Amino acid sequence: MKSVQVCALGYFYQGDYSIPLDAARELRNHNINVMDISLGAIKAASFIQIISPNSLLILTSEKRGNKELRIYRPTIDRDGVNGWTDITMGMRGYFMDIDSFISAAGSLGALPEDTTVFECEAEKTEGIGLSEWGRHCLQEMVDRVLSFIESPQ
Repeated sequence: MKSVQVCALGYFYQGDYSIPLDAARELRNHNINVMDISLGAIKAASFIQIISPNSLLILTSEKRGNKELRIYRPTIDRDGVNGWTDITMGMRGYFMDIDSFISAAGSLGALPEDTTVFECEAEKTEGIGLSEWGRHCLQEMVDRVLSFIESPQ
């Protein structure tokens, strides 16, 4: 049987960076289990490795400059040296961005080939609550994840 794991990488009290955690709460109302992987790349990668899903959906927010919901399959570099170099050079302190997570988890061999990222553009980057765009993207993210999970693969 194909196993799908949905994960959320986000931060409360950081504006639109909380979209994935809000989406996780809404998806749980649809009986979809969502694992919070905001706790650090190595620990999150270890949990994913233990669960060993066939398919992984990662919900996240990132500021890249285009107001959109991006859905993509990340390039997974399984070369441990490159991954750890990227992580140590790009560490952002408290925040772990999706690129750092993909790099770390890929180097550890924790990501399945069938990994899909649902990424909202973060317009408001601090404070409590979402921007108007963030509220729109949150709803779009939830709707698209539900469609993705319910569609025959």
